[in-house]
Amino acid sequence: MTNGDKIRQLNNEELARLIFGFIITSKDSTFFEKLELDDKQAIENSKGYKLLVETFNEEVDYE
Repeated sequence: MTNGDKIRQLNNEELARLIFGFIITSKDSTFFEKLELDDKQAIENSKGYKLLVETFNEEVDYE
């Protein structure tokens, strides 16, 4: 199994956590100030994480 296979098996919450982790650890991230992340705050309670999960859970019609 490749890393790509593992990523494709993630559910929406796990995928949001992974992407959000990349964003907040990027020193060049222009989103950092807007995410309102506090060091003591759980990732699940942060604005950026909630927005990612909302986006992933949104129903989309591709037709």
